Amino acid sequence: MAIKNNTAKNVHTKTVSWDENGVAEGSIIYSIGASSAVTDALNTKSHPDYSYLKRTGGSVTFKEADMAEVSLTFAGIDPDADGQVMTTIRASMTQEPIQTHPTFTKWSKDFAPLFDQDGAFKGFDSKITQPIPNNAFGDLEEVDNPKAGITQYLDPSVTFEQSKTFARATHAQLASQIANIGFIDSSFYTGGGIPVAPTPMGDDGKPRNWLLISGGFEEIGDGGKVSKVWKLSGRRQWDSLLYSKSEDKKPNDDKQINPQ
Repeated sequence: MAIKNNTAKNVHTKTVSWDENGVAEGSIIYSIGASSAVTDALNTKSHPDYSYLKRTGGSVTFKEADMAEVSLTFAGIDPDADGQVMTTIRASMTQEPIQTHPTFTKWSKDFAPLFDQDGAFKGFDSKITQPIPNNAFGDLEEVDNPKAGITQYLDPSVTFEQSKTFARATHAQLASQIANIGFIDSSFYTGGGIPVAPTPMGDDGKPRNWLLISGGFEEIGDGGKVSKVWKLSGRRQWDSLLYSKSEDKKPNDDKQINPQ
C-alpha cells in the first residue's frame, strides 16, 4: 500500500542524447508520492547524472493509490563541446547589371552601347555595322546586334555560415555575437581545423568583403548556440558608407563569452 507523503523516487527511465554540435538533451521519468510530486519536479533543476543539463519542461500525472508519475526534460551544452564551430559555404549565381561586368569597357564598344546625357548606360542599340565578309573594298553592312536586350549577367554569389556552441554564456553575451547584423563584418570564428572564409579579389585589385546578413542565438542550459550568415560582396565591395559602423566592434571575441 502506498504511503500518501512518500518522497522516495522510483526511477523508470533516464535518457541522454547529443547532436554533432554538442547540444545535449535528456529526460527522466519517475514515480513519487502524489503530495510531493510537483514540489520535487520544480526542485529538480538539473539532470541527476549530468549537471550541465538544465530542466526545460516537465509534467506530473497523478495515479491511483496517492502516487504520481513525473516526466522531466533537460537541455544543455556538453562541456567537452564548448567552442565547437560548424561551418557551411554555399555558392550560387546572381544577376548583376551588365555594365558592372569587369571587362565591360573593353568589349562593349563593339556592340553600340547607348548612354544618356549623364553618361549612364541605357542599353545596346538594336543594330550594329560590321565589315561585309569577303568584301575587298571594306564596305560595311548593318546587322542585328547580338547584345541587344542584354541588361544583366550572372556572377557568383557566396554565403559563409557558422554556428558555435558555448557551454557557459549569459543572454547578453550571446546577443553580442550578432550585434553587427546589417554591417560589413569579418569577425569569423577561427581556430585549428575551422575553414577560413574565402575572400577573392574584386575590382582594382581590392579584396571583396563580407556583410553579416542574418544571425540568431538560442539559450541552452547554462550556455547556448549562436548561428550567423555572411554574404560575400560583388566585385566592387559592400559600400562602406552604407554598411560600416562608426566604431570597430569585435562581437566574436571569445573573451567576452568565457572570461578567464
